[in-house]
Amino acid sequence: PEINTALRILHQQRHPVTLITVSYACARTYADYTLIDHVIYNGLDLEAIPFQPTIPSEASLLFAGRIAPEKGVDTAIEIAERAGHRLLIAGGVYDRSYYEERIVPKLRQVGDRVTYLGLLERQALWKIMGQSLGLLFPIAWDEPFGLTAVEAMATGTPVIAFRRGAAEEVIRHGETGFLVTPGEITHAAELVGDLCNISRARCRAHVEAQFTLERMLDAYERVYSSLL
Repeated sequence: PEINTALRILHQQRHPVTLITVSYACARTYADYTLIDHVIYNGLDLEAIPFQPTIPSEASLLFAGRIAPEKGVDTAIEIAERAGHRLLIAGGVYDRSYYEERIVPKLRQVGDRVTYLGLLERQALWKIMGQSLGLLFPIAWDEPFGLTAVEAMATGTPVIAFRRGAAEEVIRHGETGFLVTPGEITHAAELVGDLCNISRARCRAHVEAQFTLERMLDAYERVYSSLL
């Protein structure tokens, strides 16, 4: 609320600042307060992220992100269970009550079909991403960007995501993963079997074309130059 109030006041003062955000979806959330001047997607240093061109058909699914309600960890577990697939979970606990009340009971219920790996260092996470059949991204909020999905695609791993926030801008349905109506857990589970039909090379190429560190820096430099 404080940010929105500040943006409204700046807008009333003839918009004296230049505003940049990371997706068109995110820009729309500020439309009632002010206009966003530029959208620049986040970028990754792809030289640091290994590409995994092939994986075994029995590879696990992966959830990576904060252990918090908005990330949909409990939903990811349910999707994996309905699909009959093993699931790895990587991420730090940001909401202790949610973890203890919603996640721990599910972990006990499903046994060794779901493994919680804890918070991983980046290189270790990227290695596991590249070895996964797919990333589950069943977000329960309007994600402003979705860097985890981009990281997964950079390793070659496709994504199954709920169609919220910037997911449509990040993931190409049927090419680098699948977009599902929010809450459609059964549909998401059914699509797990189609992940093997997604080209892992296509996932990497999509990130190379749209979400590189160089592309992001060039875009910011163009904006800065235009303001001089």
